Amino acid sequence: MGEAHLASINVIGRDLSIYDKKYDWDLLQKFPDDVLIVKGNELLCREGCQNNPLALLQVLAYDFSEKFSGEFFIIMGKGFNSDLIEELKKYSYNKGLVAGFCAIEEVGEKLRNEFGKKNVFYSHNCNNLAETATALFKLSGVSAMDLVPISTIKATWLLLLSKLHGSKALTPAIF
Repeated sequence: MGEAHLASINVIGRDLSIYDKKYDWDLLQKFPDDVLIVKGNELLCREGCQNNPLALLQVLAYDFSEKFSGEFFIIMGKGFNSDLIEELKKYSYNKGLVAGFCAIEEVGEKLRNEFGKKNVFYSHNCNNLAETATALFKLSGVSAMDLVPISTIKATWLLLLSKLHGSKALTPAIF
């Protein structure tokens, strides 16, 4: 892909050594109070099952605060307490997202049996962003169309055209 050693690269312009400050690259740990985030104790991959849903949650909660309604849970990772369902009931949260295969395999069926299939969404793989977006749109009350700066009709038409032309892109449900 190219040279990786900075000493072997001819840099034109400012001396790069002046840029020595390091910035944290992780998400700000600010989330809505009315969304219960439950992380597994044994395994949780930051780059997929954790930060994908949490980054979108921040966008929906803080950029669309006038429409956002919480009172749901997000379960991610592996290694949950045996009283997870009772903990969720304490908060009166009966709907939510289970992000990733590890969480789905461990607690997904229990949650769906308790709260119903229509209330518990899955995001498969190591977090399928289209499934995560569809779930968070439905759970939060923010529409996918709120994020698109064109009319619903035009967006629907463009999505339909892309599918007719063979697009295999995973997209969230728009309705």
